[in-house]
Amino acid sequence: KEVPEFEEAAAAYHVALILRDKGMLADAERVLQEFAGMYRGMQDELYLEGVSTYVEVLCVRKLYTKAEMAGRKMIEEREKMFGRRHVGMIKSYLLLASIGASQRLYEEAEEHVSAALRLAKELFGADSKDAATCYHLLASCSYYSNRNSEAKPMLERALAIRMKLLGNDHPATLESKALQASMLVSEHRVGEAEVLMTNIFRSRLRSYGAEHHDTLETLGILADLLRKMRKEEDAEG
Repeated sequence: KEVPEFEEAAAAYHVALILRDKGMLADAERVLQEFAGMYRGMQDELYLEGVSTYVEVLCVRKLYTKAEMAGRKMIEEREKMFGRRHVGMIKSYLLLASIGASQRLYEEAEEHVSAALRLAKELFGADSKDAATCYHLLASCSYYSNRNSEAKPMLERALAIRMKLLGNDHPATLESKALQASMLVSEHRVGEAEVLMTNIFRSRLRSYGAEHHDTLETLGILADLLRKMRKEEDAEG
């Protein structure tokens, strides 16, 4: 029996999500690339979600040029299908912002975040989950641009919303806590940062397992913090 195109597409996308969540990013990229090629032009949100996930995976794998090209094409297609005020445009803008921030193009990233935040406020309100994502990215751009006074209130707002709506151990909440730990280090509060990163590591280990890229990245940051603490203790001694 012939499988309908939509069901085949949904199955391929589901496989890609499983691979991504297991940290098998190269395999997820391959499946999503095949998905995008097979179903290009499908007038459906599923196709755009698949392309969006493809861009996310490319960004995590640091294939930024490829990710930006796919991301811009995705925005064009989404706008053509659904218009500029469609909810999916928020995610599209945020993906481009993440790509820019990953390349240290913070001014460009902030422009995309601001576009996403305007739409998020209009559609869902200033204290929505999507708005919190915008606040987090603005905080990150400000922090890495050495504008800590701007970053701190943005991060506090993002963290408060995420903890309220998503809970303490949600990946998005842990993401904001990790940025908070980085800010603590910049304020020479290394001990507090170590406690926070230890809790983040335990949560990610429990949720993802030891081999997931998020767990391994957190472990590396934690190891750096412990080395820094030892150096400070040696200096004080």
